[in-house]
Amino acid sequence: MEYSFDIDLAKKYGVNEAIMLKNLIFWIRKNEVNGKHFYDGKYWTYNTIKAFSLLFEFWTEKQIRGILDRLQKKGVIQTGNYNKKGYDRTLWYSVNQDVVKGETICPQGQMEKPSRANGKAQEGEPIPDNKPDINKNTDIKPNDSIESLSFFCPYCFKKNNIWIQQNEYWIVKCSCGKIRLSSKTPDSFCESMNKNYKYYALAELLYEEHLKSDDKFLAGKDLVQTFLRWANDIRLLCETDKRERELVEKVIVWCQQHEGNNGFSWKNNILSGKKLREKFPVLYGQYRQQARKNDNVSVYRKAATRIINYLNDRLSFDKSHFSNFTMGDLPKFDLTDDTLKYPEAILKRGKSHADCIRVIDVMVSHWKFDPKMREYLRPSTLFNSEKFEGYLKKPIKPKWETLDDGATWQWEEE
Repeated sequence: MEYSFDIDLAKKYGVNEAIMLKNLIFWIRKNEVNGKHFYDGKYWTYNTIKAFSLLFEFWTEKQIRGILDRLQKKGVIQTGNYNKKGYDRTLWYSVNQDVVKGETICPQGQMEKPSRANGKAQEGEPIPDNKPDINKNTDIKPNDSIESLSFFCPYCFKKNNIWIQQNEYWIVKCSCGKIRLSSKTPDSFCESMNKNYKYYALAELLYEEHLKSDDKFLAGKDLVQTFLRWANDIRLLCETDKRERELVEKVIVWCQQHEGNNGFSWKNNILSGKKLREKFPVLYGQYRQQARKNDNVSVYRKAATRIINYLNDRLSFDKSHFSNFTMGDLPKFDLTDDTLKYPEAILKRGKSHADCIRVIDVMVSHWKFDPKMREYLRPSTLFNSEKFEGYLKKPIKPKWETLDDGATWQWEEE
């Protein structure tokens, strides 16, 4: 949605205030043309803070109150209460024509004795969040809570049924804040969304993944209607073709981020829900082939990660356990490819996770407090294929050791 404002008003009152004035003036002029809401010699419009927050999503309700308060303090707008029901506190707004030059809000010579907010106002039902104009193509009224006009949010799976009219479109915003939709025909929209809402997010995922490589993908298109068409195809893929939703999600991400067999680019081929369903059997086959290869790699990587974490734990110690300790701290090793490749290589040669842990325990007992050798407590040395067997056969040194200077050291913390 696009928003505009008068530059002169923005210079004088601020950009936010100019945007708000544009909205108020539009509706006041519309009421003027239709001869509606004329009180105290002025035409008025009404709205709640909640409705304003739906129309202007980039403002919080607190910001909206601040904008309206500043405009009122500067004398740009006036507020009133011409509600039909005495308990209704919806505010009415009129723009001061002396402040906004050139904006004819009130016709000359047309006056009418007003009715105050005493429960006897002449007309209008301001409790709805926005203007009660009815789209000619539908019987829907603002704020209807009719079951047939409800739809499930594709993100929180809660039902929404409060539609608000904005010009020729109807808008609805979920309370979860993740989706705001518009439609000229909410009845047909609800029918489509209720059928496909579980798969709408997958359609959006396909779009977002392709957008990473093509920032102009679907530029200028109606994304909501596009996602609904895709969601319908994905629903058929899951419900008719019996593909699990979680699997479809994984394949969508995979085909947009990886090449297929022989370097084939799936991301330039899977550009819609229909094409995803059509090519899914081939996609799934190639996805599984690559997944099996990755599974084998990941087993070694996970084991190597545990081994390096264990080494880091053994290299740390509390100096308070020792007296007259002068040696520096031992370095810790990051879980990078350069570090993990050493235990991975040993594991691929047939050695076990337990063998690697044994070597760490043995060599820590020998080198941790040896000023000359402690620097060799590193993956490239411990998991050296030529020396690993020798380390594995060494015995663990006693827990207590008397050094050359007569000091007693504890090589393992209690």
